[in-house]
Amino acid sequence: MRKIVLKIPAMMAVLALWGCSIFPAPNTRSTAYHDLGFPAETFLLPAPVDIKHFDGSIGGRTKMCFRSGGNRIKMDSFNRWSQPPAGLLQQYLALAIRGDDKNKKQGVFEISGEMIRFDGDIDEKTANVTVLVNVSKVKDNVSSPVLQRIFSSTVPFDGQNASSFAKAMGTAVEKIAATLAAEIKTANANK
Repeated sequence: MRKIVLKIPAMMAVLALWGCSIFPAPNTRSTAYHDLGFPAETFLLPAPVDIKHFDGSIGGRTKMCFRSGGNRIKMDSFNRWSQPPAGLLQQYLALAIRGDDKNKKQGVFEISGEMIRFDGDIDEKTANVTVLVNVSKVKDNVSSPVLQRIFSSTVPFDGQNASSFAKAMGTAVEKIAATLAAEIKTANANK
């Protein structure tokens, strides 16, 4: 009887080890993190620039988001942004739009806004960015509005991988930065 009792745990251990070997190994995939890259061009404004906070409660936080069929949204858990989209935009604009720090007498441009759209469209193979931007000029502790506008940019991408999507998103944001800088210069000149 005692031999049987000792053999049962040994047989269970053999079965457990054998069972582990017949099941396939779990599919492990590492998570890749992306950003918008660095601006190819820097846009200079006639006064110092202060990039303020950009809001954005876009779903998925740092997961890459893709639309399909118009209203279906797919979150990619394995391809993520290095920070939430509003933070990426804020960081990119801080690198792309610079001010003339020697001209502090003219005031400071404060740029803030709200991220409205930051996703890819799988069917159209486009990267889409839409943002509401507020620009004011602060001089002698008085803030006066310069510009408030919704900027939108759509850039095609090959739809093959997350890296090409991230590059297209960087291009879309760069187009917004160029248009924004040009419109701030125009609005400032007209005041």
